[in-house]
Amino acid sequence: PVANNGSFTVAEFSSGLAGQSDHIQILGPSIVSASDADTANGSWTYTLTALPTYGKIQQWNGSAWNDLAANATFTYADLNGGNLRYVNTGRIAITAGFSWNSANDSFKFKVNDGETLSTPNSLDSNEATVAVFLRPTNQPPTVVNNGPTTVPEGGARKITGALLGSADAPNNADIVAAVDPDHTRVQVQYRITANVGHGVLYLGDPTTGATSIQLSVGSAITLADLQGGRLWYQHDGTDAAPY
Repeated sequence: PVANNGSFTVAEFSSGLAGQSDHIQILGPSIVSASDADTANGSWTYTLTALPTYGKIQQWNGSAWNDLAANATFTYADLNGGNLRYVNTGRIAITAGFSWNSANDSFKFKVNDGETLSTPNSLDSNEATVAVFLRPTNQPPTVVNNGPTTVPEGGARKITGALLGSADAPNNADIVAAVDPDHTRVQVQYRITANVGHGVLYLGDPTTGATSIQLSVGSAITLADLQGGRLWYQHDGTDAAPY
C-alpha cells in the first residue's frame, strides 16, 4: 500500500473559551489517506508511528474517546466511521521566529495491507505525515507560585518569581510559558485586588529596596517586575490580634 501525506487546520485550544470545539478535527480517509492496487481497504490496518506534539489522537470505543499511544493501530472502518480524531491541547509557547502560517504540529502513520493470499504476505506502506496547521487562540495566564514567605517584624521582603510568578528564564521572545505562553513578561500583569493589612506593597530598587511607587488596590505589576526583584512588602511593625 501507499500512504499519502495530508494536512488540516484547527484552532489552538484555550481553557479560557467555554464550549470550544474548533480545536478538534475528525480524521477521515481523505486526511489519513492511503491506496493499494491489489487489496481492498477492509483488510488494512493503520499504525500511528509518531504522536503529535501539541495534541493527541483519540479513538471512539462506542462510549468514550480514548487517547492512542505511539504504535497503536486502527482500521479503515474506524476512519470511515468518524471514530478517529485529533484534539489540540493548547498552550503553545511563542518563540522568536514562530509563525502561525507554518504547520506547527503533525503526526505520522503507515498502513499494512493485511494480504494473506500472495507471497510475501502482508506488506507495510511507507510512513506518511499529516501536517496540522493551527490558528492562534488567546491563552489565559496561570498563577505560578503563591508563597508563603516570612518577614521579620518591621522588616521588608522582596517578592521574587520564586514566590509569585515564575523563576523560569524567559525564552528568546521574552515569554515565560509557565505563566502565559503567548504574551511577554511586560504584557503579563498582576493586579492587586485586596490590600495587605499590616504594611505596604511597593515597587522599589531590586538591591536596596528603596521605594519608587507604593501600590494599593487596582495597582498593576508585571511579570518582569517580579522577575526583576522590584516588588517589595514592608511590614509596619503592628500585629494582628491576638498576637
